[in-house]
Amino acid sequence: MKALSRIASGLTLGAAIGLTAWLSSHAWRSTPAGAIPPAISWYTLADVHVVTIDGQAAVELNSQVLGLNHARVRLKGFMLPLDLAKRAKRFLLSPSPLPCMGCKPLGPGETVEVVCTHAIPYSREPVTVSGILSVGTGADDRSIYRVTDATTVED
Repeated sequence: MKALSRIASGLTLGAAIGLTAWLSSHAWRSTPAGAIPPAISWYTLADVHVVTIDGQAAVELNSQVLGLNHARVRLKGFMLPLDLAKRAKRFLLSPSPLPCMGCKPLGPGETVEVVCTHAIPYSREPVTVSGILSVGTGADDRSIYRVTDATTVED
């Protein structure tokens, strides 16, 4: 059964965030420091639906995605730089390399803002990051998802 939460304009979580409380007892939510957290699938993150609520675009997320909020996770993807620096502490991660003019545009669940504990070298190859996932945490969000306290890890 799909439990849906609506994220209204600004991507703020409504009262439905409470439905994730029962998920907090799962073992993967409290991955011990130093342990390898579970990998998230881009298919899971992309399972969002854009809807219109009161004339404004909003995003619906299922309970599995909401249950990942504040969990320590691991995610592999391609760095999308936010500036021209050779090293970055903050960047976007995507399931595919930088899109081209003729490519299909990325959907709302296909980018994750990553904020690392220290700057890492920009790479055109896929990177794997580990950190704390936040799901639609505020009106200033550029992405539905954000991974903070992130570090790069080996596969």
